[in-house]
Amino acid sequence: MWARPAGAAGFGADKKPLDAYYGCGWMVRPVGDTGKANVWHTGLISGTSALLVRRWDGLNWAVLFNTDADPKGEYPADLIDGPMHTAADAIKAWPERDLSEPGR
Repeated sequence: MWARPAGAAGFGADKKPLDAYYGCGWMVRPVGDTGKANVWHTGLISGTSALLVRRWDGLNWAVLFNTDADPKGEYPADLIDGPMHTAADAIKAWPERDLSEPGR
């Protein structure tokens, strides 16, 4: 699903791998030579938009919007992507337990 496609879809004219490419339904950006990658998918339906991210470090998020573009034609997913990564990177210690389980 996230494999680099052959040819121009995964490699530039110089035959070097593209920094990011479209896999089978997902955009993929490998993280160095770690074998890991950031993968994401955006979607638009008139009046709505969404962003789904699966990061190399195991963090995942989905963001839903009740608009497809702002008055300048900018897409909310493009605008929120950087700040979401910045916020995730700022957290240095995650809770050891599942906070969604009551009474724990």
